[in-house]
Amino acid sequence: MYSNVRTYRVAPGDLDRIMHAIDASFVPELSAQPGFVAYQSIDAGDGNLVTITTFRDEAAAANSAGLAKDFIARELSDVPLERVSMFNGAVAVSQAVEAVLQPAHA
Repeated sequence: MYSNVRTYRVAPGDLDRIMHAIDASFVPELSAQPGFVAYQSIDAGDGNLVTITTFRDEAAAANSAGLAKDFIARELSDVPLERVSMFNGAVAVSQAVEAVLQPAHA
């Protein structure tokens, strides 16, 4: 498995809108991609947003970066959104409980 971890800085007042757009538009598109495993979007406080995207293979994970860029341009072009960092790599350790399989919705 391969994951992308991205961090963004946003105006705290825009976070609810961003989360709703991710939930309503981006996640359905992303989860329909071949090799999709998981996606989490985390409100890290003080206008910090962290996303974690996991796919079965490296090529699919790399492709998701383009999907994210297109989504932001299409759905959030009017929202000040600064990508602070992006990390990619092979998942070395992974474990989950069944509860992680239940979608969280914004």
